[in-house]
Amino acid sequence: MKRKKFAVSGFPDITQPMTLLPIVERELRVAARKSSTFWLRIAAALIAVLVCGGFFALSQIRAFGMGGSIGRTMFAVVTWMSLAAALAAGLFFTADSLSEEKREGTLGFLFLTDLHGYDIVFGKLVVSVIRCLFPMLAIFPVLAVTLTMGGVTGAQFWRTMLALVNALMVSLSAGLFISAISRDSHKVINATLVLLICWVGGGPIFDSIRAATSRGGFTPTLSLASPGYLFSASTAWAQPPIGMALLINQIAVWTLLAVTSFLLPRLWQQRRGMSSGNSLPSEWQSSVRLIKASPARIALLSKDPICWLVSRGRWQNVPSWIVAFLLVVASGTMISINASSPFWIVWSSIGGLILWVLYLGVAAQSGRFFVEGRRIGLLELLLATPLPVREIVDGHKRALRRWFLIPVLLCVLAQTIGFFMMQRASLAFTPPPRPRTTVGTNTVVTNMTVVTTTTVAGRTTTISALAFGSTQSYLSVILSLGRGITTLTNLWAMIWFGMWVGLRSKNPSLAALKTIACVQIVPWFAISFLSNLAMGLWIWSSGFGAGYVFVSGIAATVLALGKDIGFVLWSRKRLYSKFREAVTEEAGAKVRRMAMPPVIEFPPVQPSTTN
Repeated sequence: MKRKKFAVSGFPDITQPMTLLPIVERELRVAARKSSTFWLRIAAALIAVLVCGGFFALSQIRAFGMGGSIGRTMFAVVTWMSLAAALAAGLFFTADSLSEEKREGTLGFLFLTDLHGYDIVFGKLVVSVIRCLFPMLAIFPVLAVTLTMGGVTGAQFWRTMLALVNALMVSLSAGLFISAISRDSHKVINATLVLLICWVGGGPIFDSIRAATSRGGFTPTLSLASPGYLFSASTAWAQPPIGMALLINQIAVWTLLAVTSFLLPRLWQQRRGMSSGNSLPSEWQSSVRLIKASPARIALLSKDPICWLVSRGRWQNVPSWIVAFLLVVASGTMISINASSPFWIVWSSIGGLILWVLYLGVAAQSGRFFVEGRRIGLLELLLATPLPVREIVDGHKRALRRWFLIPVLLCVLAQTIGFFMMQRASLAFTPPPRPRTTVGTNTVVTNMTVVTTTTVAGRTTTISALAFGSTQSYLSVILSLGRGITTLTNLWAMIWFGMWVGLRSKNPSLAALKTIACVQIVPWFAISFLSNLAMGLWIWSSGFGAGYVFVSGIAATVLALGKDIGFVLWSRKRLYSKFREAVTEEAGAKVRRMAMPPVIEFPPVQPSTTN
């Protein structure tokens, strides 16, 4: 055995290697043992291959109309998906990293050593960056194929990769900052989401409003600090001023990390009035003091105890109300000003992004009670009561319905109206049937569209629009209602599947990630591919026309409904039949993971012999 070298006369031994940022080594070892570190890379590469393979398959249909733009379209789809994943990384990797250490009481032990705030902050940051860069590196070879297909230049490719890394740094630094100043996991996720929305969309919205009021062109000022604007400018064909935008983004990121390192040693202590041994979540502790002052909650306790237990802290549905307010106000404003077709097409994309915030909130709340209840042993206590398993599950479901029912209905109403108006707008750009009249101006009302043909100086212009009362108008209403019903079933499937995933997960962030990935993200690729394939086959067999839009929409609606019904039935069966087994298995695993002292066997006593 090698002997350790000790310092002499109080001086450190200079022969011992110095560890720079020691938390990095510890966190890297922990991350290397996690299976998600490996599977994230595999999943990212597999998704990129499937998406690009789907584009190749669709490009084989000549009538699909991609032609030489398939490389540019493929590059745009994969990079926008990568941007969404990079901006969401802070919600799942760093948003609850420091606050979890506070709740577990391990952060104070780290500060009893010679560690500083920047040691812990940069240790968490480096590990999160490495874990997120692995999936990003896995899709680089797939994206590089688009360079050989045309439509994408080398400068666009590398600028976009740089913008994606910048968006990743922004998201991770925002999660660390919020995690350093808060303790509760749900508060951290909500605050991180709000900060990212303001950081990404605040500058472009302000510059757009200023350009609209001054009736001038769009001049980026605050937009230079937005990672979303930097990404959009990086994919542009013209040479954009991305150098200044990248510099401002990085200054903001490193300033935020410096502030986090400064605040962490000063905010890690527990707040006054909270017992150090109390492991209940903060909103549960505060609600105990409000029971006597709320007669409605006393009535709910006697009527539905599980719903009373889960629905504490009604402030947690504030983000869903904000989303509903934004969607309703924006849709009502565009209807009142009689917005033109391009505005409705753009609003459809923006409204879809806002709706994803609601999806994320439902996914985070659906399994959070089970994760926290299993961690503190509450589920074991509930199973020891006369309450049946079905009542526990249904009470949790009723509490979520109390939280999200009204905001969800408002969001669905706004989305249905917006989707119908978008359908009307998109039909104006649909290639209409060839008219018979080619001289002067003629309007032909067919069973599908209103076709207006104008000939000026030998040049013919044809415009198609939606005819109210036509077959196409009825189909648009049906598709809009189908989109609203699909949104409801998506949320319903996330509630059921999130409850089961929360029962099997270790922290709320991981449960939310699994829920939204399995119910929404992964099936979205398959549904998009199959619906576009159906649209391409329709075009190949019947040619262009307004009908191909409805074929794609109907196929997507049917597939989404089937997916949601399958998730609900599977999760419902597992929850009712495997709930007790899942809780008891976890309790047994905790006992097995406890460090048991070694058994010391003494040698047998030899009988003494006397002469």
